[in-house]
Amino acid sequence: MKQAEHDYKCENYLVSCDPNQSGYRQWKNFLRQWYIHGPFPMSEEIRAAAQARQWNEVLDAEATANEATLTPDAKPVTDPRKMVEQEAWMRWETYLRGTNWWCPEKVIACAMTHEWYIPRTENYPQWAMPPDRIHLPIEHYRKEDVLSPFWVGPYGTGCPYCPRCEIKLEGKPDTCPNCTQRLGGYDSYSAPGWPRKALRENCPALPDEYSFYFLAARVHIPADMGQMNLMVGSDCRYKVWINHEEAGRYVGPSRFCRWDMDRHVVDLNEGWNLLLVKLAHEKLKADEGTFVARFGFFDNRLVTVHDFQNENFATETQLRITASEPIAIGIDDDFPMLRRFPDGSLVCNTFKSSNGVDWTPCQKLISHETNAVWQDAKPADPQKWERKQNPSTLILHEKCTELKPGVYRGKLCRSTDGWSSRETLDATIY
Repeated sequence: MKQAEHDYKCENYLVSCDPNQSGYRQWKNFLRQWYIHGPFPMSEEIRAAAQARQWNEVLDAEATANEATLTPDAKPVTDPRKMVEQEAWMRWETYLRGTNWWCPEKVIACAMTHEWYIPRTENYPQWAMPPDRIHLPIEHYRKEDVLSPFWVGPYGTGCPYCPRCEIKLEGKPDTCPNCTQRLGGYDSYSAPGWPRKALRENCPALPDEYSFYFLAARVHIPADMGQMNLMVGSDCRYKVWINHEEAGRYVGPSRFCRWDMDRHVVDLNEGWNLLLVKLAHEKLKADEGTFVARFGFFDNRLVTVHDFQNENFATETQLRITASEPIAIGIDDDFPMLRRFPDGSLVCNTFKSSNGVDWTPCQKLISHETNAVWQDAKPADPQKWERKQNPSTLILHEKCTELKPGVYRGKLCRSTDGWSSRETLDATIY
């Protein structure tokens, strides 16, 4: 493939950690700027090897000529299935998946194809509704939908039951012998009376089943990071090259992708380096081609990854947080609940303080017992309560009773003397 001109602006720049965050592993320690290329369908011979779990043979089979020397060449692509035909790479976009806001470090190779292809498949969105993993009454599902069973007994050792006819299932059948409901997802569960689809088992055949994907990341390395640990997580098998030299692989079973599942020692050059990854994808039920990677020192010190060269840490690098010695409050049977009131006083369960240091016993603010009411509270006279109340003097009990749609009855507690005493009133909430 011809290598295009590249400006090296938005890539992966490794720098030392912000001293205020150096002890906390988080998304900013991971590579996030990736390029994707594929899918390359496996030949019949290699597909048979994959089905036989001969993963070393699968990874050693070249998906394309001189694959170890591939270099990302990003181009506009209107159909991701044609990346191979057009010799194009696409940048990974985290917004493709709803998980991007809480795990932006994950790159999911298959998503580039699936997010384009699935809405264009026959009978979409009928076969995709309702979505996987949503608990709904049984009437929302068809017998053609693959549903997870519900379990009776300890999870993992209990007995599976059909979510439609609720009969006990022997083994893990694909279809209920009584009502012919399709079944799957035995590593998950439905709630009794509220079944849900088995994750990844309701999608029709996709065009990238048993194929290879390539990921590439350009990584800029400072002089003090020559030899590093490469920590990798994946849900599928992979082979890794650093600057076109193999640096590691994984040939075990399918798994859920987590941080730092594998560790490889790698030698890096000062300046630009190319990390190339070959993923062996089976089908959606087994994996999504998910991959995460970060570099770290041998003594487990973390490295931060910037998206741009001129990113800087905040100038307040000397910010520190200190804590006082523990302050004894008292002994109570319930989980501690702390609340500050407008006069500055603090109440923690059955103790009160005006300064946060000196604590004295007080009446209990609220009981944790189910359907309990405030202890030692006197019934209030509704005629003496004004319609406008100071919200900071009121607490509404968390257990309310529905009278009719949109109307509830609950218990309201008020104290006007800093919670030395309190009174309760039954309130109607609209």
